[in-house]
Amino acid sequence: MDLASLSAILAKSGFQAKEVLSTYQKLYEAKIVSYPRTEDKTITSEQFADLLPKVDEIANLVGVDLDLLTHRQPRSTHVKDQGAHGANRPGPKVPASLSGLEKFGRSAAMIYQVLAKNYLAMLAENYRYQQIKAHLTELPAFTTTINTPIALGWKQVYTDDDAEEEDKNAKGIGQIANRFVFEGQNKKPAAPTWKWLKTFLEKYDIGTGATRTSTYGDLTSGQKAYMIDKKGKITLTDNGIAAAILAQGTYIANPKTTKRVFDIFDQVGRFEMTADEALNSLNITVNHDLPVMAENAKQLVTVLGQPKKPKKAVVKEKTAGEWRGEEIKFSKEFSGHTFTEAEVQQLLNGETISFLAKSKRGKAYTATGKLAKKKYKGKTYVGFDLEPKK
Repeated sequence: MDLASLSAILAKSGFQAKEVLSTYQKLYEAKIVSYPRTEDKTITSEQFADLLPKVDEIANLVGVDLDLLTHRQPRSTHVKDQGAHGANRPGPKVPASLSGLEKFGRSAAMIYQVLAKNYLAMLAENYRYQQIKAHLTELPAFTTTINTPIALGWKQVYTDDDAEEEDKNAKGIGQIANRFVFEGQNKKPAAPTWKWLKTFLEKYDIGTGATRTSTYGDLTSGQKAYMIDKKGKITLTDNGIAAAILAQGTYIANPKTTKRVFDIFDQVGRFEMTADEALNSLNITVNHDLPVMAENAKQLVTVLGQPKKPKKAVVKEKTAGEWRGEEIKFSKEFSGHTFTEAEVQQLLNGETISFLAKSKRGKAYTATGKLAKKKYKGKTYVGFDLEPKK
């Protein structure tokens, strides 16, 4: 399991990708889970051996029956002496309780449960089922297939949402088929989900699980988000729709192009391609895409309407003078009050003044203060400094 798969599972419970990524990182730093940004799909023999003595403790913590964990030898499908960090799994430190993980984040307990059960499933027996195929005697093109479980095996430890559903209620194949007229109808397209998107990215081998999760988190958070994630279901914001319109017909919108860009970076890193050759490949994409985007931009108003006009910032009148031996400018207004010439002079002289003002809620109050150096967004300026109420 990688971080993208883990995040997609937790999304159904309302946990955002950014929260999962942040919480997982904290759990990793506490040695409760393994390295997050791994590209590995398997673990090594050494990693398997390191975690084996802790299996019973982990199973008891997440409520898995120890009697199910009978296969405690490395499986060749999951344990291979290749890779580096190994697939995402529980870490060397087993927490005392799941409730104690809340200090790391809201999703911490669920992260550990899913990760642990997914890992422990490897130690359970195989899932076995009986598959029955049948066809009509006179019309062999008409076929049917049913899968009937014989032994649930690892599915009693961890159920993979991506697995095919077995026919739990199937009793077998009958002897007679009855005809009926079936009216075919196209199904309404399923709503796109984070799970669907991560599977799409996996298909084209774009990014690691952690990179997919991090990028998805960025795209679904903040005021300028491209997508809205509601329990794993995705809808586009106006920004997302605009980006989709602009990207139609471009090279960069093609997943194969994105994969090629990643491959180019890797080739440069292995010194198989020079930086100039890499830039030339990227320039070809840019030179093709810019005019396509310019043409696509003509559709934006039709689809999204005219952009909202930004609110004009209110420019406050300033006054100037000498204060503490230096020439300064400061706002002539404060909380609905405009300083008189006499008050301006008093402030420049370093005196404290009082006047009637209005709060943001429109409530009248007496403001008392003097000029002082203040900071806003890292910048220092001189302005009226209100004294706290006594």
